Amino acid sequence: MINIAVSGAAGMISNHLLFKLASGSVLGPNQPIALKLLGSERSIQALEGVAMELEDSLFPLLREVDIGTYPYEVFQDVDWALLIGAKPRGPGMERAALF
Repeated sequence: MINIAVSGAAGMISNHLLFKLASGSVLGPNQPIALKLLGSERSIQALEGVAMELEDSLFPLLREVDIGTYPYEVFQDVDWALLIGAKPRGPGMERAALF
């Protein structure tokens, strides 16, 4: 089993990637995985929702999904770390303001 940590896991980019990982599209149809999802305190509810969606989808290769907001805990003992995420837009911000 490969342990994979993903930062920014509640975001749209990670959401697409997580389902590709869980389905076997990334590491192959015979590689079981465990996902450790990192989010912020602001995104914890969305992160819980992502974890539930993954678990409810019954991917045969997905062995476990853990969520957390502390990087030292989430990244401990992982084989792969996928660092995805960006600063979320605030009120009145345009997408171009993030660059």
